[in-house]
Amino acid sequence: MTDPGLTVERDTVSLGAVEFECGRSVPSLEVAYETYGEFTGDNAVLVCHALTGSQHVAGTERGGTAGQARAWWDDIVGPGKAVDTTEYYVVCANVPGSCYGSSGPPSTNPETGEPWGTAFPAVTVGDWTRAQRRLLDHLGIPKLHSVVGGSVGGMNVLEWAKRHPDHLDRAVVVAAAARLDAQCLA
Repeated sequence: MTDPGLTVERDTVSLGAVEFECGRSVPSLEVAYETYGEFTGDNAVLVCHALTGSQHVAGTERGGTAGQARAWWDDIVGPGKAVDTTEYYVVCANVPGSCYGSSGPPSTNPETGEPWGTAFPAVTVGDWTRAQRRLLDHLGIPKLHSVVGGSVGGMNVLEWAKRHPDHLDRAVVVAAAARLDAQCLA
């Protein structure tokens, strides 16, 4: 059961053929996403999840996304919360290469009929940003009120500010850096 007052829509969209920064491509990139609230033309907020997160941002629905028992930003996104879904239309896309519904290693490679596994192309934060932009185009969202994210999601926000500065009004970077060194990765 979803939280009262929280409107959640879940879907997966095919964005067609995509070439990743590594030079390899997939014939059809599937991106799973969730939206919360109602789009009014200038109120879209893109939430960029952390490396182990998914598109399931808010609501306590059991088993909502790939068995996750609780959304990872439920305390922040929802009616009357910091990212108020009665005011903002919140979009969160699962990133390419993840195991939560977007194309990635567990997906079927159409050339072999088997899971991609380690043959799935290496993806970058820039690849995530381009996939998100294509999803937003599909949803009819030309410009964002804000982009927000923490950890590697914050790096995703920085990439948005770099690649698409005219497509967002605000960038909210939480607990992230412009790059990681070996010690941070460890």
